[in-house]
Amino acid sequence: MIRVLHFAEIINRFDIIDTVLTRLDRSRFEVFAMTGKPPREAGEYKSEEIYDTRCLNFEFTRSNFGRMFSALVGEIKRFRPHILQAHHYNENIVASLAVRFARVPCYIIGRHYSDHIYYLTRGLKRRAFLAAEGFCNKAATRITVPTKGVAQILTDLQGVPSEKVVVIPFGLDFNKYRPSTPEAPLRLRSEFGLEEKYMVIACGRLNPEKGLDYLLKAVPEVRSRNGDFRLVLVGSGPYEDHLRRLSRELNLEDTVQFVGWRNDPMDWIAAADLIVHPAFCESWCQLLFEALAFSKPVIMTPVGAAPEVIGDNERGRLIPPGDSQAMATAMIELMSDREKGRRMAEAGRDFIYRNVGADLATRRYEELYETALRQAS
Repeated sequence: MIRVLHFAEIINRFDIIDTVLTRLDRSRFEVFAMTGKPPREAGEYKSEEIYDTRCLNFEFTRSNFGRMFSALVGEIKRFRPHILQAHHYNENIVASLAVRFARVPCYIIGRHYSDHIYYLTRGLKRRAFLAAEGFCNKAATRITVPTKGVAQILTDLQGVPSEKVVVIPFGLDFNKYRPSTPEAPLRLRSEFGLEEKYMVIACGRLNPEKGLDYLLKAVPEVRSRNGDFRLVLVGSGPYEDHLRRLSRELNLEDTVQFVGWRNDPMDWIAAADLIVHPAFCESWCQLLFEALAFSKPVIMTPVGAAPEVIGDNERGRLIPPGDSQAMATAMIELMSDREKGRRMAEAGRDFIYRNVGADLATRRYEELYETALRQAS
């Protein structure tokens, strides 16, 4: 029996960590999770899916590194895992020290971000972040990444040996991709005055790296082609005030709606005609899969899993980052030919159902755990 301990600040029901923990073969793996915060999302578990979790009830911030280290070392001594898999940046800094101190046989990094360090930092701050990351990479037995693009960042920019990096696409539980009620999408359209409108949504945290200012700059040309065009920004974040000012400067108040953070994103996706995601960096992009699961056409920059999923524009449209004109052209194309958008979305839905299901990802993790532990031993 292989004992596996997962360490992450939060593990929500149906997220990428939860989908693996609920499905690992219990005749071969004993699993335990340590988190900092309780999950935000509810969802019933079947009896065979339940795994033990210890919640520390504090945030995994740098100011809490000492508490994180002490708690993790204590859990390692109690549970005696053969494998520790830590997820996200802060968790892996602490885990890289803990596995050496407590002598865990196999340490796996779950890397869920892309080139954010290069995009969001510079100078001494960037060098400090990369030095800490390099320490973690050296300590790891394996590093799991969701896409080939993230793997290339590690091997080409950070010098990680290619044999240490394993590409395992995130496993998705497609059962969660449904509206809260059959009537919810029409209710949202009615509530926000979007009946009979061509509704485009961008959904996610309102941060600079999401490229939403370039999306707003594309709107005037699209609106000039169809007065029924509407853009809805679903989410909140530190860039919201800037985006609202830009919307006013472009005289888009009658075309763009900010609806803030929502607990019903599936209803919004189900209600939309088109999904646009113009980000500059993503490791995966959950929105891409949510959209295609609902058979919604997608326009995206070539970040995260988009190049592999969209392919040669046969399952969506890829546009250059920061290119408002290309964004407008793609939106006008799919708004004008809705049948083309429907065909691409259906092809995308078929692709993700065949390639990124939760069961397939779990089998890949089981193989990784057995192989990595055997080689580490």
